[in-house]
Amino acid sequence: MVRLNPVISKIIVAVFLIAFFAVFIWAAFFLEPAETDVESATYDGAEGVITVTMKVPLADGSWVASVYVSDSDEGTMYYTTSGIVTPSADRMSFTITDSQGCLLNLPNGSKHVDVHSLAVPPHDTIFFTLEVSDHVYSTEEMIMIGIAVAFMVFAVVLAVIRRIVRGR
Repeated sequence: MVRLNPVISKIIVAVFLIAFFAVFIWAAFFLEPAETDVESATYDGAEGVITVTMKVPLADGSWVASVYVSDSDEGTMYYTTSGIVTPSADRMSFTITDSQGCLLNLPNGSKHVDVHSLAVPPHDTIFFTLEVSDHVYSTEEMIMIGIAVAFMVFAVVLAVIRRIVRGR
């Protein structure tokens, strides 16, 4: 059976700890927030109304949100909404409605709503996923959480392997 040298083992653990903290330092100082970002989303289950507040690029004129909404009961549905962006405001609140302007009516049992894309002419389509819940995670946050969990799982697996190797 091959035994790990204790010095090499400590070096491996140190490297992964440094990498773990480096990821968070990188995230804190170098990740730029998206130009268009969802700041909050609320879902009134009784009324079936989703209200989204988001930061949008400064522009004159109208914009149209093309939204794919999925919920746990009804599958995927397509809804549109529109609003006005003025130069003095870089945040807009809007209520998602269907193509006839009716309020989005989801079943009371729906747990979450994912909005997958938003088109803001003349800008490109902006892709994001939001969950109508207490907190809206950005793509960068989800990547960082995934990396952190991966490092933690690896550290636990490495500790178990070290324990097994030392025990023999």
